[in-house]
Amino acid sequence: MEIPTKNVVENLGRLTNNHQHHPLATKAIALDALDTIKAQALEIRELQAGICRLREEMQKMEKIA
Repeated sequence: MEIPTKNVVENLGRLTNNHQHHPLATKAIALDALDTIKAQALEIRELQAGICRLREEMQKMEKIA
């Protein structure tokens, strides 16, 4: 699943470049960024788990061969 990081990064860039955002808009951008970071962290953990499973499978195959 593609995580929409480009939009989040652009919004954060606008937020840091323009300090006159409405507080609710600032909060919404920050919450969106947090959601994106959490989704990326979950994806990274899932990929790491998959790599560990593959490594274990390969080690088992090497022991058999």
